[in-house]
Amino acid sequence: MDTNFSAVSDGFVPGPFFVLLIFTALLAVAALAFFLYGRFYRRRLDRALREDAPVSAPAPEPRRAGTLILWLAAAACVTVLLVRAGALQNRLENLEYSLQREQAQLQNLENSIKIDMNKLTEKVDSNNQALIEQLRQQNSLFLRTDCELVNTDLDEKTVFVYVSAVPKTVSADTEVSLCLPEFSIPLARQEDGSYCEILGLSLDNLPGGPVELCLTENGVEQKEAFELNLWNQLNFFPVDYVSCSGDISDSDRIQLDLFVDAGLRGSASRLRSLSLQVRDGSGEVLQEKDLMSELARTDSFSDNYSIQTEFNGTFPFGKEITLLLRMEDEDGRTYERVFAYLGPSGSLFNDSVERIFDPDGTLIWEVAG
Repeated sequence: MDTNFSAVSDGFVPGPFFVLLIFTALLAVAALAFFLYGRFYRRRLDRALREDAPVSAPAPEPRRAGTLILWLAAAACVTVLLVRAGALQNRLENLEYSLQREQAQLQNLENSIKIDMNKLTEKVDSNNQALIEQLRQQNSLFLRTDCELVNTDLDEKTVFVYVSAVPKTVSADTEVSLCLPEFSIPLARQEDGSYCEILGLSLDNLPGGPVELCLTENGVEQKEAFELNLWNQLNFFPVDYVSCSGDISDSDRIQLDLFVDAGLRGSASRLRSLSLQVRDGSGEVLQEKDLMSELARTDSFSDNYSIQTEFNGTFPFGKEITLLLRMEDEDGRTYERVFAYLGPSGSLFNDSVERIFDPDGTLIWEVAG
């Protein structure tokens, strides 16, 4: 961390106020000089007139030298006071400027310390994560494990998952299997000593949490937690996220003025219809807005899509209202993503429910987020 401090000179740097005071002092001195010169000229004129006047004429009263001395002393004092006041004002301005610079340097130092602390915290967290992973690897039964979603068959309501594991020690009778809550699936041994298998799992019974890998050697079974991470990989549902914001006003009827923002995955390219629907508690469609013309690719480097649209509607007060996106793909499947719920009190709540129906209307997938 490098922080440079530049010294502030304590020398005299003329400021605008000081210059103004000097100018005023010079004017005062010039005025005094002009005044004294006038008095001197008048004195000479009086002397000349006195010499030319008759003897019987009264002589003018002599001028007192003390008055001139007092005027000179007053002018000198005023000049000194003005100069000193200007110098003091200028030093105060320099001091204020120096304090501002010091405050800015202290703020920069504080920001630099915060940045360094954040970097240090990130480094410590990274080292902790690396240490935890290292300890996990040391205590693990396997050198490495992997899980990858291969395919999804919505007609059969099945997902196909590739699972592989490499034990740290392998013998002739080493066996590895994936232990699910209801049954176990053995993994096939490969020539390189790894164990792998493509498994078909029902969408209705996908594990919601960690499962176990079972390692059996010489009749002794050991188990280790294994994260399938299937829910993070399931991308057959077109909608990634939906959010809405806006105003709700009510009297005898509910007035909705909403802005809806949605992100869709690459599978949205196979949609042949897309709309925003408002339904009542019985499922009747109260209002629908077509969104196919508003579906836009996020950028030219990805297969993601987005929708940003405004929605306005008036509905009876006291009814339960559901807002959802409804889609239909080229195979005739229907997708519904519920994203908001309006209760009888007129309050809007975020919701997240995904449903998939096959072409004949049978529900084949439903999950609530």
